[in-house]
Amino acid sequence: MEEGVRPPSPARPPRSRPLATALRRGRRVALAGGLLAGLGGCGHPGGPPRGAPPLRLGTVAVPTAEERATGPALEVGVAGDVVVACREDGSLSLVAPSARRRIAPPPGERFRHVAAAGRRALALTSRGLVHAVDLDLGTTRPLAGKTQGTSRVVVGPDLVAWVGIEGGALFRVGPDATEVETAWPSGDEPISSLAADAGRVFVAHADGTVEWTPDGGKTRAPLLTGVPSVTAMAADADGVALGDAEGTVRWTSLPRGSSTPGPWTSVQLEAPIRAMACLPGHLLVALRSRRLVLLRTPTLARAGALDHAEFDVRSLAVAPGGRRVILATSDAAGVRELVVERDGGAGSSGR
Repeated sequence: MEEGVRPPSPARPPRSRPLATALRRGRRVALAGGLLAGLGGCGHPGGPPRGAPPLRLGTVAVPTAEERATGPALEVGVAGDVVVACREDGSLSLVAPSARRRIAPPPGERFRHVAAAGRRALALTSRGLVHAVDLDLGTTRPLAGKTQGTSRVVVGPDLVAWVGIEGGALFRVGPDATEVETAWPSGDEPISSLAADAGRVFVAHADGTVEWTPDGGKTRAPLLTGVPSVTAMAADADGVALGDAEGTVRWTSLPRGSSTPGPWTSVQLEAPIRAMACLPGHLLVALRSRRLVLLRTPTLARAGALDHAEFDVRSLAVAPGGRRVILATSDAAGVRELVVERDGGAGSSGR
């Protein structure tokens, strides 16, 4: 156990123009075709696939003129073949192979957060309302119940969505739900980060406590304490990663079905952590120093790095199977696609 990080105490009871086409015309850089075929993405079953190829970072797409006028993005998600982005102006943008759409926010509000998985996408407004996004019609529908404006939302591979708020409460939205349910009541320290995997969610609090629920929110168990300023989390079928404001990344193996996390492995990176996402056998980390770092799991050995001086990466989204990695960026394009290739092999970086 690391110095200053304490083992947890015993568990307690419940309390338009499509992106793909546009990027091809603008020197699209896509994930290597077939690179991860047959493998799960952030949540691939059975652990890191035996013989899975080591990966390396390629380059980031150069946006077209039209894309450069769409505006910076705050967060991004991938729902099937649709990229959903929350823009700085409060709107949502949907980019699919057949259409590009913009969704205006409700009167007097702004969309501030978005998350997606499978064919499901949810967006949160500045007033704490959760909206289901209709990917085909390009519309949103508010769900019953309200959270809080300073929220975070994630959607797991089981299509269950989780919303954490500054007041410490955790909300659950089932795959076919029409309302927001309270999983954990308010009263705890503010929630600073969330990560979800099928049937389980991981919650970091502002006081350095990290908890998780292995049973869809019915119970809660401690995972780690004494972790300073967790700023990003990522989880898959094999474990969970934490990134903090001091640049430390931690990983523990926690396979689905297990209730006991393994020993924690950590690595110190060169800048605070902004965002993280899982790829098969790897962890992609966005640093506030405008650098992307690729780590191998579970060892956290460094597999590569890529600098992007022109923009900040604000969030990451990985499509199932790792076929697409989408970046929410601070420049006028707002959304870019990243190539990840076999180490020593050619990736598909078509024009």
